[in-house]
Amino acid sequence: MDICDLGAKLYGEWLRPYLQVLIVTTNGIALIMYTMFFGFISDQLMCKTFHAAECGNNRLYSAAILIFLFPVLCLRRLSKIGIFSAIAMSFTLLAIVLILVMCGEVYSKSADEDRDDYGLAITEDDRDYNYFDGMMIPVVCATLNSLFEGNQVILNIYAESDKPKSFFTKVAIAIVSLSLGIVITVGYLGYLAFGNSVKSVIVYNFPNEDPLAITVKLCYVLTISGSYVLLVQPVFHIIESCLFYKNGTCCCCAKPVEEDEEGDEEKPWTCLQLFKFLLVRFLIVVIIFFFSILVPNVNIMLIISGSLCGTLVNIVIPVLFYNRAYNGSEKNKKLEDGDHPEDGRRWIKACNWVFLVIGILVGVWGLVFVAMNFGSAHADKV
Repeated sequence: MDICDLGAKLYGEWLRPYLQVLIVTTNGIALIMYTMFFGFISDQLMCKTFHAAECGNNRLYSAAILIFLFPVLCLRRLSKIGIFSAIAMSFTLLAIVLILVMCGEVYSKSADEDRDDYGLAITEDDRDYNYFDGMMIPVVCATLNSLFEGNQVILNIYAESDKPKSFFTKVAIAIVSLSLGIVITVGYLGYLAFGNSVKSVIVYNFPNEDPLAITVKLCYVLTISGSYVLLVQPVFHIIESCLFYKNGTCCCCAKPVEEDEEGDEEKPWTCLQLFKFLLVRFLIVVIIFFFSILVPNVNIMLIISGSLCGTLVNIVIPVLFYNRAYNGSEKNKKLEDGDHPEDGRRWIKACNWVFLVIGILVGVWGLVFVAMNFGSAHADKV
């Protein structure tokens, strides 16, 4: 059971392809951001830290990392993919702790001391903090929406839970509390440390030759690698499940790919099937890389992702699905404990509609903000 299955159950099979497009778009935008992260951080390390190459080769480094990851992206067993991602993402906690330590050290010193000790281009004017800017509300909301880019995957885990009723509450509290706690802490401390000179990603501000900062950047690359491998899997699954992939004329000599069954991952492929499998996955990665070249900086991509896809996945779909599922029908009443002559969830559903309207307005506001600033946006510089 995933978001596409639920949508088809509630509204009919006509909705399934639209939800599949939404998942591909949402995950695709996140993958574009990851590709940009790969290039910029690698460029910083190679150019400013190790002095091994000239600056401005971020696209080359992005391509190199994607080539390195491609054998992992072509694994057929999800267990092996999970092992790789778990190892890569184990560096996340270390990176977060080191980021907080680094920001604390920078903030504890004056701007002159930061320039002398770390070579940072910080001035006292940068620390003339702006405590509130109403125009940045859509940016903040869009960024928060982007944090839950994999929100649709929770339903898959929910379907496998032994106690689904208690599962959602525990997972929701854990994920939301942990994510917001980390984001607020890192965000505020990062702004206090670097002030108005802070960049779209906090590690972009870190000194280039400090051992702590170098460790953070390396951990960050490893963490993003694990996330990339996991987030691209739904895109692969949807593309490889479509009829064109199964029965496309370009692969007419091969047998159509059957639906996944137990042990299907172990079945040998013909050369043509293997070629098709590798080619399609390679093209998906290439398309993601191509779009990463077109976007000027990560901040623009974050706002687009959160305002458009984040609003749909985290606000619009949950509200519509919830209100559709709990509609006060006799079938739903029988699923509840006790007798419910009236719809006991009517106030929740009413609040959902209010939340939906506010969410859509903020999302549109974010898209307008992007449209107004896209032309003047500059690429992140090393």
